[in-house]
Amino acid sequence: MENGASPIISELSDRDMARAAIHAGKLPNRKPDRMWGGRGGGAECAICNTPVKQDEMEFEVEFSQGWHTAGPVTHHIHVRCFVAWEFERDNVDLVQRGSAAP
Repeated sequence: MENGASPIISELSDRDMARAAIHAGKLPNRKPDRMWGGRGGGAECAICNTPVKQDEMEFEVEFSQGWHTAGPVTHHIHVRCFVAWEFERDNVDLVQRGSAAP
């Protein structure tokens, strides 16, 4: 962990960034249509906007056309950011369903 930050603070920051990515429309709040994992290649993470280095693991997530473009869209995401996105994606869905109830 860099700068001696606690895991709790780091996790909350990752979750905040994941929530922001969902609300900004950068990532949807649904499961990807396709997904791969492997060593990072230096591409920018769709959640924290920092490169996924070669000594880090990443997920590449793909969303088919129909989300916001004519063709498939692929995003690179750090594993820790992906976990935060999954958590927030599920929470956003619960909040949206809960707010729709009378």
